[in-house]
Amino acid sequence: MRLLNLILPGVFAICAVAAPTDFDLHSPLAIRVPSSTTYDADVAAAIAYARTQPSSGTVKISATAPKKKLCGGYEPAYKSPPGFKDMHSNGLFCTETENGEEMERITNYHCGICMIFDKSQCQGNLIGYWGPATPPMELPGDKSHWAHGGKSYWCL
Repeated sequence: MRLLNLILPGVFAICAVAAPTDFDLHSPLAIRVPSSTTYDADVAAAIAYARTQPSSGTVKISATAPKKKLCGGYEPAYKSPPGFKDMHSNGLFCTETENGEEMERITNYHCGICMIFDKSQCQGNLIGYWGPATPPMELPGDKSHWAHGGKSYWCL
């Protein structure tokens, strides 16, 4: 794990240095369209950034911190009766599932991209990353993705 923590910031730095400069991004972490030639590097940079951010559960949020927005929802694994719980994010912190429960599926219908990790604080394996469902729809909709074992997420 320590080796991974050493490698990821290096990958992030390489991606930041090698990124093209001939376009305008509205956000320093904007993820371009999947057909873009830099899409994989953009996603790798976003993942590296997410892994370096503190969890919202471990950081005291000030009154001036950006408000969290509703991104979508997740269905907890091993929960009866089944139902979706809201996924909120402000794009600055990794977000934990309630009480450390595992996810079964997620639907992202408002955020640009959501990355799901199998450990807390956006560590461990990346289970997947998904853009918004199109068109936006109510949960669960038919645009949910299997995210079995997810315990934290980072959306922007």
